[in-house]
Amino acid sequence: MGPGIRRSSLAGALLLVLLLVAASAGGTRTVLQEHGVTKIVLANGLTAVLAEDHAAPVAAVQVWVRTGSRNEPDSKAGISHVFEHMLFKGTATRGVGEIAREVEAAGGWINAFTSHDQTVYHVVLASRYLDVGLDVLADAVQHSSFDPEELARESRVVLEELRRAEDNPERVVGRRLFETAYRVHPYRRPVIGYRDTFLKLSRADYLDYMKRWYRPGNMTLVVAGDFSTREVIPRIREAFGGFPAGRVPRLRVPAEPEQTETRAVLTRMATPHAFLSLGYHIPGAADPEAPAWDLLAGILGQGESSRLYRKVRRDKELVQTVSAWAYTPADPGLLTVDARLDAAKVEEALEAILEEVERLRRAPVSREELYRARVAVEADRIRERETAEGRARRLGYDETYFGDPLHEETYRRQLAAVTPETIQALARRRLDPRNLTVSLLVDPAALPGLDRAGLLRMVASAAARAGAAVEETGTAAEGGPRKVTLANGIRVILLEHHAVPSVTVKVVLPGGVRYETRRNNGIYHFLASMLTRGTEEMGAEQIAAEIEEMGGSVSGFSGRNSFGADLTVLSRHFSRGLALLADVVRRPSFDPEEIEKVRRETLAAIAQEQNRLPRRAGNLFRRTLFRRHPYGMRLLGEPETVRRFSHVDLRRTYRRALSPGQMVIAVVGDVEAGRALEEVRRLFGDMK
Repeated sequence: MGPGIRRSSLAGALLLVLLLVAASAGGTRTVLQEHGVTKIVLANGLTAVLAEDHAAPVAAVQVWVRTGSRNEPDSKAGISHVFEHMLFKGTATRGVGEIAREVEAAGGWINAFTSHDQTVYHVVLASRYLDVGLDVLADAVQHSSFDPEELARESRVVLEELRRAEDNPERVVGRRLFETAYRVHPYRRPVIGYRDTFLKLSRADYLDYMKRWYRPGNMTLVVAGDFSTREVIPRIREAFGGFPAGRVPRLRVPAEPEQTETRAVLTRMATPHAFLSLGYHIPGAADPEAPAWDLLAGILGQGESSRLYRKVRRDKELVQTVSAWAYTPADPGLLTVDARLDAAKVEEALEAILEEVERLRRAPVSREELYRARVAVEADRIRERETAEGRARRLGYDETYFGDPLHEETYRRQLAAVTPETIQALARRRLDPRNLTVSLLVDPAALPGLDRAGLLRMVASAAARAGAAVEETGTAAEGGPRKVTLANGIRVILLEHHAVPSVTVKVVLPGGVRYETRRNNGIYHFLASMLTRGTEEMGAEQIAAEIEEMGGSVSGFSGRNSFGADLTVLSRHFSRGLALLADVVRRPSFDPEEIEKVRRETLAAIAQEQNRLPRRAGNLFRRTLFRRHPYGMRLLGEPETVRRFSHVDLRRTYRRALSPGQMVIAVVGDVEAGRALEEVRRLFGDMK
């Protein structure tokens, strides 16, 4: 059987022997049989991948041809796309429309798509009509007639498609991005081609292109769904075995030179919105880093928990839509960021986007972000396999790009190996402004005076401000704390620690004994005791019940140099707990009844100190050592000062102390630093 054949069990090996015997009779070679997937190669070089699954009486049949716009010379740009239109428009034995009628009569549907790297023809139909699917696809890829009249009619359809593409601002801004990011590689051209090159194509060009690239050795047939592998192999041989082998020409694609400076392109067309597209060169699908780029794109701009959605769209409201995507084709691709927005917000949005990109370069992402991104990628791939069509598409993609229909196993291993440090390393290496291309499309009346040179200056300025903003707010050292200063002066210290599912938050201000006099000694301790005795919205009992529901604690504290409040909650209650802490710190009520309760409790504590010899000795020691300094006073105060504190005294002192410019908020525990910062900014960022 040879070392190249994989087995999963003894039963699988026995079945493989039977398949090999049967296949060899017709010159067919079986190279893989595992996890319900069989891969064979016909004598003429056609590869067939079969995935037997009886979950539903449906079968999907696909033919993957390894030719797309990447295979075209500049003078024939778009020719691959025309094949997508023409291969179902008649063959030597089937008239125009007969292929579609046959498939529809079998309760199925037929379609095709073209990309940079391949063209795919696919049929989905009831499994009892599988022979129909095999027959029509085999006929189409071998015997398409390219009837001159039908070609003329379909040419008008393609011209209309080209016109719509030229009138679609989202497609235009993306096309200009690729044209600018790539200088020599065919990826610079749109798959659909150009009007000028399309109009010059002749029927002879189409037939020559088909003869050149539509060879069985350049194709993969995929069949997935409800069928018997043993029974379908002879039918595949019958349908495709007569396809002459022929030599597949070697494709020579010019390598794209490394980009060493920022590029920009400005397009003007009538549109009510502006469209912004950013691209960074990244490796292609075969690179081991490709799965990590999928995760990076997810963290940056896929879903409502992504950084761009949360910061640029939701918090700053600078864009109407924003997303990121890792395009990893056969050759090096692009990480793209796309946004729709108001033209007046372009520069501000560009800066905000680049700031989030820069954060990926400066600090590792959190394990929570990485976990969410990995789950999203895995979920998408699992959902893809839920249908016969999706399963066939995945098998065809993996066989076409990697020569292995079960490459998904390798992909999953690579995905699982990605760490926060991996993501940061990729970002540092590739998400550099020198590797950046920006495409902007705006209305002719928007941003008057802006040209390409001006856009380049805008990008450079935005990148510089984004870098400075990240530098000012700080980044985390590996495994260390991150320090951020909010616009109102509050300093936030963040440290992730995921060993225990809890979070502690401290809000600290200058205060305590050092800021007291002989006349108000003990007032900061009194203030700290009052913080959890009621707010403008909640009473003391409500606060106690609320924190108990979260399985945590909240309290005020006061020492010799500082005072404030702290909170500890289970990490799943972080947002709710922080909101409670913000209410306690920012809106204490200083209810008169609670003031009297705290007064009685404090006087009792002072009296109790007198009965504890270690406390009495400590107070006496400090009073003797610090004869004139406030450190000589006791934390609780003296009975005579505590009895004098009024509602006005407490409120005035607290208002004077509650300054955002002197506040420090520390968040430590099982919470992603970016999320914690976002919550702190939301709850404390508007303090004056």
